[in-house]
Amino acid sequence: MMIWRLAPPFFNPSAESNLWVDSMKKRLTEAQFQAAIRDMDVGQQTLDIARAVLVEGVPQATFVSSLKLTRGAVSQAVHRVWVSHEERSVPEGYERVTAVLPAHQAFIVKKWANEAAKKRNLTNEDSSHGNSEGRPR
Repeated sequence: MMIWRLAPPFFNPSAESNLWVDSMKKRLTEAQFQAAIRDMDVGQQTLDIARAVLVEGVPQATFVSSLKLTRGAVSQAVHRVWVSHEERSVPEGYERVTAVLPAHQAFIVKKWANEAAKKRNLTNEDSSHGNSEGRPR
């Protein structure tokens, strides 16, 4: 049986090293960051770390050394805000799901997810080029 998630994984200390690397690539605009933190119940230090990493591009290692925090603590601070962003950024008409499925069904769901992402990307490209019909010109 294969476990596959359409949603980002929640913080897992055993996967800390993967999370550390992945979150270095993630970026948000200030507006996206503000939307992600709205109504979050986290401390100011978490917000400061996450904003610096996600908006300003400051390496997480900076906070490990300057604030004497563990890599896991810094990673979790960033991850909490990133997950909030992901949960709030589902396009209208779409729904984020997590499922445990047999391998053949998971394959089909992954295929659907890829097709939906391609469709959203084409629609976004068309709208940015003035084509409101959502199809190629």
